[in-house]
Amino acid sequence: MNQLKQMRKKQNLNQQEIAQRMGVTLSYYQKVEQGTRMAGSGFVTKFISAFPETSTDVLFIGGDKK
Repeated sequence: MNQLKQMRKKQNLNQQEIAQRMGVTLSYYQKVEQGTRMAGSGFVTKFISAFPETSTDVLFIGGDKK
């Protein structure tokens, strides 16, 4: 999920920091960012709580397309 990675880098956070801020495991966050797992409703809710100023479009739009 390229957009999620870009957002994280703009926030100057590493994967561990963003996972902690969201309240999810590092492993789960990494899988969503890598696109090997879909962002479930719980992940989206936690993302909104942790980053209310950021559009959830980073979770659903502009993902890796091959």
